Amino acid sequence: MGILAYLQPTNKFLDITLARTMNWSPDEFKFHFDLPFGRGHVCVAMCVGYLMVMFAGTQIMKSHKPFELKQLVFVHNVIMSAGSLILWLLVAEQVFSMWIRHGFAYVMCNKEAYTPRLELFYYWNYIFKLWEFIDTIFLVLKKRPLEFLHVYHHSATAGFAYLFLWKPTSSTWVVVVLNLAVHVFMYYYYAVSTVSKRNIWWKKHLTTMQISQFVLDIAMVTYMSYNIFINEYFPWMKTAYGLKTVPNCYAADPVTQASVSGVLFASYLILFIDFYLKTYKKKEARKSEAAAAAALAASNDKSNGTLNGHFSTKEE
Repeated sequence: MGILAYLQPTNKFLDITLARTMNWSPDEFKFHFDLPFGRGHVCVAMCVGYLMVMFAGTQIMKSHKPFELKQLVFVHNVIMSAGSLILWLLVAEQVFSMWIRHGFAYVMCNKEAYTPRLELFYYWNYIFKLWEFIDTIFLVLKKRPLEFLHVYHHSATAGFAYLFLWKPTSSTWVVVVLNLAVHVFMYYYYAVSTVSKRNIWWKKHLTTMQISQFVLDIAMVTYMSYNIFINEYFPWMKTAYGLKTVPNCYAADPVTQASVSGVLFASYLILFIDFYLKTYKKKEARKSEAAAAAALAASNDKSNGTLNGHFSTKEE
């Protein structure tokens, strides 16, 4: 591999660790239903159980005081941020090495780009999505309000991660790399805000990152759908309109994957834009109104002072 070997230090460390402790290599992995949480009905049960615990917990906590969970929440967020970073490095090292060797079209479309090693990392990512249910449990125990966006995003993303293990596609890495990158910073922010009350100036940009993530996800779905559907269902359009495509883009079930991905990412994009506008733009508008009101009040005070001075001089 030459210089590319030096671009995968995290994978190299993982290989050495697994070889010494388990005599096993990530290149031997194959997703199957007998793995922990590997069956579809188990994933569905986890998501339904998550919703039931959330609603039941909210009702139970109405008659209880909120729990102080600062240390536990801090540790959870540190683990999630660090874990997301490590998993991001593992996936990114593999993808970008293939990208350098074979080009963009290869890592997006070629079936060989969906390797056993990457499938293992996608499985770990799925486990992470189930672990993230703990976020909501903490909110319930602390009697924090639960937004629809939070609940919908957590439950739907877990199901989505499972779908793309069950029905793989070569471009899964796009969603995983983007999501993990956002989560590195998001959970780091949560960890810092747990132990510090100081204002974190880049908080607003987390939502901007999430919105950008979904725009890129939709671009990926569009790219894959265009190449697959033109090649498989409308090949005559290439001759009639001179369309250029990448042949043989790999997706186990392109119709299901394109439909679910398109609807999910579009809904995420709409909800996060709405959250951004409600949280930050309205806040900025209120600040502007308050500043304008303060400036007007100061101007009136100054005007009153001048007039009073004038009248006072005249009376003298």
